[in-house]
Amino acid sequence: MPTADASIKVIEDLQNVLYRVVSSGRGKKDKFMGETSRKLDTANTRLAILELKLDSKPGYGETLAIGVAAGALLRGAGSVLPHVLGAIGQMELKLMIIEKKKKKK
Repeated sequence: MPTADASIKVIEDLQNVLYRVVSSGRGKKDKFMGETSRKLDTANTRLAILELKLDSKPGYGETLAIGVAAGALLRGAGSVLPHVLGAIGQMELKLMIIEKKKKKK
């Protein structure tokens, strides 16, 4: 199901749920609008949470871009790391040679 169709389906389902919550069979028995207002607030809060969850997840394109960037980073680190470790090894070797020369004097 395409993303647009799925979004429309979710909106329709949420509207149906909202209608059921507001008209839960107590229509005439509710003496105060506070009950209905509380139900609407609860439904609105749930919709806001659902919207945040939908917005926070990356789409397929974003996920692919993240994966490509991570792969490039790993390949770059893999090609640079031997050179960095070799340079550190050479520095340590030269320091050891200098220390040996100082001990001989």
